[in-house]
Amino acid sequence: MFNRHGRVFETVDPPAGGGGRNTFSADYVARLQADLDKAKEDLRASSATHTDALAAAKRAGEDALAALRTEHQAALAAATEAHTTALVTAKREGEELLTAERASVRQRIINSALRAEATTAGLLDMDALRLIDPAEMEKLTVDDAGVVAGAKPLIEAMKRAKPFLFGQGNTSSPNQPPTKTPPAMKHARDMTDEEFAEANRRRAWRGAVQTPA
Repeated sequence: MFNRHGRVFETVDPPAGGGGRNTFSADYVARLQADLDKAKEDLRASSATHTDALAAAKRAGEDALAALRTEHQAALAAATEAHTTALVTAKREGEELLTAERASVRQRIINSALRAEATTAGLLDMDALRLIDPAEMEKLTVDDAGVVAGAKPLIEAMKRAKPFLFGQGNTSSPNQPPTKTPPAMKHARDMTDEEFAEANRRRAWRGAVQTPA
């Protein structure tokens, strides 16, 4: 009796007598050879099954690893794209804020320069600066030192076009404090015809540009 991989093979004991203890019949030897061939066949089949199972497991592992790599690459690409988009958006918003702030600072510098020139020229009401053509305002330039080029000629042109908006003007030194005594008002009966007409034009203009309460 032989135990080969879980299978039990039975053979008939060799017949007694004959050519001695080491002498077997041809039939007995044939059965032994058949059992041996069967055991070999079972071993080959088991080995082939094991090899196929191992190959299938290897393929499954490789497929799973490839899927994980693909998923990882997709997630990495999505994260990179989102990060890049966020950076581009932040950069654009920062540039827009910086441009707006520069424009605001430029406008404040220009307004200050125009008011200073208008004060020197004797503009009676600073609200009249709103009458300046925006296209002319755009022509003004501001250098790195904050000096506005073109403010004085613009106010002078305004004074020539609308002289009734201006008074005598401020000829005092910019370092000299202004006088606290306001100029004396002239009564209508003491005015010349030209002064009376100029006063009427000023009152008419103020009534036109001032917002009603």
